[in-house]
Amino acid sequence: MRGEAAGALPARFEPRLVAIFWMLAAATAWAAIGVSVRYLGGRLPSTDLSFYRSIAGVLLLLPVIWPHRRAIMLAGFQRKTMALFGLRGALLFGGQAAFYFSLAYIPLAEATVLNCTLPVFVAVLAVVILRERVSAMGWSMIALGFIGIVIILRPGIEVIHIAAPFAVLAAFLFGSASITNKLLSETEPASRIVFFSNILILLFGSIPFLFFAVMPRWSEVPLILVICVLGTAAQYCIARALAIEDASFVGPLEIIRVPLAALAGWLLFAEFPDVWVWVGSAVVFVSIIFLTRSHRSARPVEEAAP
Repeated sequence: MRGEAAGALPARFEPRLVAIFWMLAAATAWAAIGVSVRYLGGRLPSTDLSFYRSIAGVLLLLPVIWPHRRAIMLAGFQRKTMALFGLRGALLFGGQAAFYFSLAYIPLAEATVLNCTLPVFVAVLAVVILRERVSAMGWSMIALGFIGIVIILRPGIEVIHIAAPFAVLAAFLFGSASITNKLLSETEPASRIVFFSNILILLFGSIPFLFFAVMPRWSEVPLILVICVLGTAAQYCIARALAIEDASFVGPLEIIRVPLAALAGWLLFAEFPDVWVWVGSAVVFVSIIFLTRSHRSARPVEEAAP
């Protein structure tokens, strides 16, 4: 082989294996979060879980941000962007809470694949808000993504659990947060976006927490810690994968979450996703592959930040 030692890995093969490893680690963390939320059984409000998760995010981020606090707080600060910061914080808090609510009540695989439709909503919102142009094939893939959602939910054929639309809502809110990130990135550094987003998520989360919080039992504290720590760990793993490979390669790997969630649901909760969940997942997967490749620049700041 010219330019390569015999038996050596191709130049692009090993980095992709490493990226796949990081995405597998992220998917495992998300599966563990789903299991933890399910074991909590909905006794704790999902807004409480999102609030605890935001506390962990701020605490874990603070040592990284603190040495650069002056630059983040003062250098070139655009006060007019505070509305976007506030909107982003509200969207991320709402997305987390909606996703946790869906995990508590519907099969883990179904909640996961519905949440994985985020790229579909990003593509639509990019057209509406950012005025991006989409080809006929792009619109076909967007339509295919929504068809996948319909196949999974089967409205009119199956009774839709009230929690199922919350998984779709979470994808929409996270997608909207990605668009606000793109708008903010025109004037704001990534470190400032990450910092203020976490602070504002915490502030928004404190409002329902003050009025509707339920005191955790001691037996629930380890599960809450798993959600908080692994939520941050999953984002770190995705960031590592994106540091190695393009979003066009890493994005579709999010679908790894679905079989892992299905396996966890089967082993621990005797959940057996029917064939239509798998068919819908395949349809969504095809849609995500195309949309991620055509929207490489629209990845969320949490995934792009170091």
